[in-house]
Amino acid sequence: VVVGDYGLLNGSISLANVELGGSSVEFSVWGRNLTDEDSPNYKIGATAQTFLAPRMYGADIRFNF
Repeated sequence: VVVGDYGLLNGSISLANVELGGSSVEFSVWGRNLTDEDSPNYKIGATAQTFLAPRMYGADIRFNF
């Protein structure tokens, strides 16, 4: 069974090389499936299928010593 086309919008923005206490820090925020696309991404036969992951977002902080 063929799955139809779908589009995803993912994104991230980072602020890197921030000096903090003698270390370098990077701050970033990110999002996946920002439009909350709810399409099947895999089908098995006529009845079994899986769907795209829902909208997710988060933040990361990285310390470089």
